[in-house]
Amino acid sequence: MASASRSSDIWVADSFEVRVEEIPASGNMRRKFTFSPIWCFLLSIPGILLLFAHPLPSLGYVADFTGFLVGAKLIGTPQIYDIATNLTLQKAFTEVNDPTIIFMRQPFWAYAMKPFLNLTYSHAFLLWRVIVGFTLIACVWVSGSDRRFYLLALSWSVPAMGCIVMGNDSSLILLFTLISLACWRNDRHFLAGVALGLCLCKFHFLIFLPLLLFRKQYRQELKGFLLSAAVLVAINFAVQPGWISLYWGALNIPQKNMSGHPTLMPNFYAAFFWTEHPEIAVVLGGLFVLSIIWYICNRLPFDLAMPLCIFSALLTAPHTNALDWILAMPAILAVHSWFPQIKPMALFLLSPVAALFCFWGPRTIGPAIVVAASLLFLGVTCRLIRSEMIEIS
Repeated sequence: MASASRSSDIWVADSFEVRVEEIPASGNMRRKFTFSPIWCFLLSIPGILLLFAHPLPSLGYVADFTGFLVGAKLIGTPQIYDIATNLTLQKAFTEVNDPTIIFMRQPFWAYAMKPFLNLTYSHAFLLWRVIVGFTLIACVWVSGSDRRFYLLALSWSVPAMGCIVMGNDSSLILLFTLISLACWRNDRHFLAGVALGLCLCKFHFLIFLPLLLFRKQYRQELKGFLLSAAVLVAINFAVQPGWISLYWGALNIPQKNMSGHPTLMPNFYAAFFWTEHPEIAVVLGGLFVLSIIWYICNRLPFDLAMPLCIFSALLTAPHTNALDWILAMPAILAVHSWFPQIKPMALFLLSPVAALFCFWGPRTIGPAIVVAASLLFLGVTCRLIRSEMIEIS
């Protein structure tokens, strides 16, 4: 048990596990912040105004939503991931095509987008943008006690703005992640796993989750996750014959058709793209991050370790775009709520400055700066965990 000087009820299950059962009013762990909600709201207004001031064209360019609609049109056919067929349908929808935006999601996602085919392209795109906007609002709502910080961070988030402009689905993955965290904090552990399983649309960001979910105290979360995953995979088999071989072929299309801007995402692939062999950096960096996240999963509870698993996967997974950086938000804010000492790094990683480095900074150098800051963030987090463990024990 914790020392008498602590107001929280902390128990140690073994030498590698710590769980905080009550959130103290003060103390080192899970501190409450006094930053006024009014100030958060006022500071968020300029960011929101800039977001709505951004033009939202529907025709004349290919967006991520265009790729989703192409997938919906081709669902059930062998051409669902065919590059030439994708480009032909892109031109039918938008009068132009973009070889860097090919439908790459699993069939269940294409099937979910089929209702939008009943509308004209411009109306469907507008409706989808409205859905994405409400999804971001829902993210703020379900974030619980951190609501004010999510409002502030999302209102100034370049990736959040990009999700609306491009019709990207990262905002939905963020919402499912936050719902999972909210369920877990309310002792609905099975539902937490179910919500997390809905993130399978971007499975490459879940690569480190087995380190957490296969721990014996998270059996309910694992069962919920497997149920969601099984349902989605079953839908794949139902709507797309031979989808496994087709999807495997899609995962091996040329990199230029997966991402037209591989140097924009702050990950190992972009940071070492200049070497002409970034895959080596991905492997070595992935192993390094694996060692860190293994330590974290053995030390921290689900509501902190899970978002850090996704954060680590963002650094490791090569097939990503810069808009996916919105998924780093739960980890950064969760660590910030536990360890106030990490505030300067949290502010940098959540600020538009980090996005400016990636979008408009020197190619590969900008992402490399953000990757270095992210690794420092993980390293400092581990050090703070160790110091808390020493103090607790």
